[in-house]
Amino acid sequence: SQFSMKERRLMCRYLKFRAVTKGNVLFHQGDLGARFYVITAGQAIVYHNKSVIHVKDQNTIGSIIATLGVGNSFGEQALMEQGSLRNATIVASTETTLELAFLELPAFLSLIRENKSVQTLSFQEAKEKRELAERKVQLERDKVSIRDALQSNLFSFFDSWSKVLRDSLAAHTELVRIEGGGRVVLAKQEAPMEYLFVMLKGTFE
Repeated sequence: SQFSMKERRLMCRYLKFRAVTKGNVLFHQGDLGARFYVITAGQAIVYHNKSVIHVKDQNTIGSIIATLGVGNSFGEQALMEQGSLRNATIVASTETTLELAFLELPAFLSLIRENKSVQTLSFQEAKEKRELAERKVQLERDKVSIRDALQSNLFSFFDSWSKVLRDSLAAHTELVRIEGGGRVVLAKQEAPMEYLFVMLKGTFE
């Protein structure tokens, strides 16, 4: 373990406790994390939605990926990566109250200040990691949008193309968003063309 017995005992001294009534949410996927939790009574239901970074309501909570009980822990990423976002939604079981012991980030950082074996990410490092993950999620969404558009009947140019060929094109196509309010030249008359453009939304002149 990265933590000595002395450090573990000190952590126990800094633990706080809270209860979540049955069926209520402890935190949502995408919330800022700052606590590590250990279940002391009850059960926690873990939901995850792989299609989003931030869960905003019950409709986007995702599907159940795990059920945790007494002795199980979660939220360690909040301590190891400062400013990280929760990667799942935690809900108390509908059968009983969920009771938790938790360690907050400031207490954890003070405890490990002299422990060089524990590697944590700063707020900036965690932010960069989070932004990279968000870009990956957006890229996947873009690929789905492109594939759906090319498989539709919106573009007569692709009528003779097979589904396999359209999917191959979608896999090698990048979605570019051009904000309004300015003039952006995509192609010039008589200039060599480097790209095939397919407009999914908006207008051009």
